[in-house]
Amino acid sequence: MWPAASRSASVQSACGCRPSPVAGREIYEIAAERAGVATHRCLFVDDRLENVEAAIMLGMTGVHYRAAAHLREMLGFLSDD
Repeated sequence: MWPAASRSASVQSACGCRPSPVAGREIYEIAAERAGVATHRCLFVDDRLENVEAAIMLGMTGVHYRAAAHLREMLGFLSDD
């Protein structure tokens, strides 16, 4: 569906914990490392604005969404359809 997102690692699955600005930048960096990409090549999607802002501060592209139904529309720029 989204070839640009063919390599992925979620922060939670990569680190065994949920993303959080309090938890520190290491969590986000570990997820990027496990995906095999630099942080500036990462897309971080979350429903909590503070988590998205923390990812953006590390150079990731951040997408904040409030409803899962709108997520596909918000990520349409990744689709090659």
